[in-house]
Amino acid sequence: MAKTSLQSELTPLHTEPLLELSIGEQLRAQSSRFPEHPALIWAPNGDPCEVDSLTYEELLRAAETSAATIAKYGNVGDRVAIWGANTPEWVVAEYACALTGMVLTPFNTAWTDAEVEYALDLTRPRLLLAGPNGRGTDLSDRATTLTAIEGSCKTLPLADIEIHPAVPIAYAEQTVDPGAPFLVQFPSGTT
Repeated sequence: MAKTSLQSELTPLHTEPLLELSIGEQLRAQSSRFPEHPALIWAPNGDPCEVDSLTYEELLRAAETSAATIAKYGNVGDRVAIWGANTPEWVVAEYACALTGMVLTPFNTAWTDAEVEYALDLTRPRLLLAGPNGRGTDLSDRATTLTAIEGSCKTLPLADIEIHPAVPIAYAEQTVDPGAPFLVQFPSGTT
């Protein structure tokens, strides 16, 4: 029987097995293999003439330092919401969640308070990291008000996530099942 075009599109190009590593373990592996290679490059303050970066080793140290803080607010499997624009702190917080085994829940910065309340009620995060929205307005005050209503969620400024920690903190590695949930992703209006 001939393959249909859809069947040929779904045929994998290679059959290498998936890595049996959690995201945190993969970050540790990359840091070990390529410690000085760039892992994250960005333009601070949106200035394309200025560049900052983190190597894999620096990203791991920043994520471990943040993981030590984030772990104070929950346990493996608990949720951490991030409500802020794309920033290096956002990426570091994402990897910190991976190291702790906590489930990342990104919130859309364009959401209304009612939409954030709905997401808080649905996902029940233990921690909400709040940063600036896409236009630079800090969401921390709104986040603090909304989490006070919800009750069991604490709010921290996303800016408290250190991307270049002066004193890195080694985070005791958690055993995280590679198949464990890592992300609760809400669809946008276009998906």
